Amino acid sequence: MIELENEYIKTWVLPQVGGKVWGAIEKVSGQEFIYRNEVMKFRNIAMRGPWTSGGIEFNFGIIGHTPATATPVDYLLETHADGSVSCIVGAMDLPSRTQWRVRIKLPKDKAYFETEALWYNPTPLHQSYYNWMTAAAAAKEDLAFYCPGDKYVTHPGDARPYPIEYGRNIAQYSQNNFLGSKSYHVVGAYNDFFGGYFQQQQYGFGHWALYDEMPGQKLWIWALSRAGGIWEDLLTDSDGQYIEFQAGRLFNQYAPSANINPISQATFTPHTTDQWRELWFPVLGIGGLTDVSPNGVLHVEDKAGKLVFGVNALAASADVLTIRSGNKVVYEQKINLQPLQFFKDSIAISGDWQITLPNMDLAFNSNPDALRIARPFHSPNLTAIPLFESNFRAGVEAMEFRDYVGAKSLLEACLKDNPAHLEALSHLAELHYIQAEYDKGLQYALTALAIDTYHPQANYVAGILYKAKSDWLNAKETLSWAARAMNFRTAAYALMGEIALAEKHLDLAIHYSTKALDFNRFNVLAHQVLIVAHRLKGENETALDYTNQLLALDPLCHFARHELYLLKGIDYQQYIQNELPYQTYLELAMDYFNKQQMETAIRILKTAPNHPLVQLWLAYLQQDRNLLKPILEAPTDFVFPYRNETLQALEWANKVQNHWKLKYYLALNLWSKNQLTATAALLNTIAQQANEATFYLTRATFNEDDATKALPDLEKAQQLAPQQWRTHQAIIQHHQKQQQHQKALIYSAKAVQQFPDNYALSMLHVKSLIHQTRYAEAIAQLQKTQVLPSKGLTKVANFTNGRITATPYNLLNNSNISRQLLFWNNLNSGKSNSA
Repeated sequence: MIELENEYIKTWVLPQVGGKVWGAIEKVSGQEFIYRNEVMKFRNIAMRGPWTSGGIEFNFGIIGHTPATATPVDYLLETHADGSVSCIVGAMDLPSRTQWRVRIKLPKDKAYFETEALWYNPTPLHQSYYNWMTAAAAAKEDLAFYCPGDKYVTHPGDARPYPIEYGRNIAQYSQNNFLGSKSYHVVGAYNDFFGGYFQQQQYGFGHWALYDEMPGQKLWIWALSRAGGIWEDLLTDSDGQYIEFQAGRLFNQYAPSANINPISQATFTPHTTDQWRELWFPVLGIGGLTDVSPNGVLHVEDKAGKLVFGVNALAASADVLTIRSGNKVVYEQKINLQPLQFFKDSIAISGDWQITLPNMDLAFNSNPDALRIARPFHSPNLTAIPLFESNFRAGVEAMEFRDYVGAKSLLEACLKDNPAHLEALSHLAELHYIQAEYDKGLQYALTALAIDTYHPQANYVAGILYKAKSDWLNAKETLSWAARAMNFRTAAYALMGEIALAEKHLDLAIHYSTKALDFNRFNVLAHQVLIVAHRLKGENETALDYTNQLLALDPLCHFARHELYLLKGIDYQQYIQNELPYQTYLELAMDYFNKQQMETAIRILKTAPNHPLVQLWLAYLQQDRNLLKPILEAPTDFVFPYRNETLQALEWANKVQNHWKLKYYLALNLWSKNQLTATAALLNTIAQQANEATFYLTRATFNEDDATKALPDLEKAQQLAPQQWRTHQAIIQHHQKQQQHQKALIYSAKAVQQFPDNYALSMLHVKSLIHQTRYAEAIAQLQKTQVLPSKGLTKVANFTNGRITATPYNLLNNSNISRQLLFWNNLNSGKSNSA
């Protein structure tokens, strides 16, 4: 637990729990302006499961809540010359290999804390783009939301009216007592803040960031029925229900659908870096939020001809509050406030008016359309879009959402109707790069270049494909043309610099990397190349200067920390504190491997934690088959090769050593690249050589659509590991999928006897009983089942397709409401479909 405190506020950071802000209080009244949950009840809500409510959660990647939300991340503490203090947290998003950092900074003399975010894409690929900073506040009946805008968009992007919908003012928490849980992505105004205020208790909370940096403002509200109320019990003991006010880089948390609207999945361009700054602050005594700056909060209400106004300082401020009606000054008052102090007053007024505090950068006027933006949130009815263009757009969107199977199908459909579609050809080339099918990718890229030799994207993708094949001559040639286009310039020059470094042309490496920084001074790859090139030239002071520049950008940059170790002997390993340190060492080694710095990569891996993938790379880089022995002896559990680079290491290992584990790991890596034919061939080659249940479960999953192949593997897995509940789960699910419910019941009955407290097996047994119309036994099983809380399992009994919906009421005694509620609460639904 890291505690940051000044005279006005106190906040806490949890590096062991995703680096989240645990909570924050203002010290005048002791009220929380960031909800602090005094207990941590991890529930099955995040992408990997465990998640706990409260504080501020940092979400980077493709969708929230991120894989690192409940696990340790890297961190360090800083004290600044101006008296402020910081805790920097960060991690790598493993699938995309993008790196995120957040500096939680508490100024010495302000009533707010800052989060300064850094996110960079160090890969040559376009990556999915998603960021939301998810803050929590208490949910109380008197809570009012202040979110500038006149509409909200849903997750698929459909626009709805705000704040009045269904005849209710949904900006009032208490008026959301209808339907289920709410997601309001409020849009329509050009403004820099949003927040909430407790009208009776006279305090509130807020978020400020420049509109161009954080335009997204989302409110999340649990259903006010028992269906949402159950989560108050599941997530906390005594802190009560919460809401979330989430700030985002995009308008909404996009979810693909068939809906047609202007919202789409965004993309993170290659070798780019994003940075932004946000403030999180309390509000005291002024009734709400109308305008916000880093200096203070203004609130204004026009109450039937009486203007009620107040200002709450966030920084020491001296100003003149002026109100004009037309060209006439109707009110003027000097104010001098310390942080958290506030001033309130009112005047009678009619007509238009304007209120200003110039020193505090606060202003508002009576024109309701003053900040309304013209951006459309509804699509026009465009019936003339060619089918190939629709397929192209849908394919790109699927690609950006990491749906590579769907993307490939759609892009190929586009080319079937329009074989000369240059963008579709280029995207398919990049898709094959992602799948490590470099020759197939080049076929598409070169086809595009045969149509337009200067096409920037086709040249760029051809360049990275050639580079992946170590065809450095053609990589440099095509990248040089890509660099002519501004959108690929910095990435292309940085990659050319890396190639020059690999070729040991150090001056050329410096030349191209410097050009890359000319157009993007935050290009991390260019910094890396410059550091290594100058160090290899013996220009250590220059290398140190670039290292310090990179650390100024990213204090948790492990590459820069390692270079500092090489240059000055300063330990770099102390900064690797995350959940999977071996992955950090692997990624660091890959940075040097891609620059052909093999000895450096080997030295790094020799200091890494023991893991089969680390051992694989040590064996490959040293071309020593004897080093493969530890891999063959280690269990396959939690070994997930997925990097493109690892394919070549595994292909080498399979050439020099014949063992089922090496074939299995190569199959896993190919499967992650959607190379299904090659995956199937390897898995089939292993036959019955494997002696671990994990392998047979994996192969059964791969062959799940072929019962003749899947079932023998499931039976073998259960034979090898009868003590593992997942082997039982897999074989029951298989028989249920095949509509073999009598067989499923035989297995599920044995499973619940062996694992009586396992709710997953219990629910499968219930399903088996229902399919045999043994409803009373199903109810009896449900009565003793406590389902592990999971947001995705709301109304979990729906899997019965309505067969048992009314049954609990009959069997539990229709007059005993408390028993009925207990029944549904145990299923984490809160109420039945009929409730």
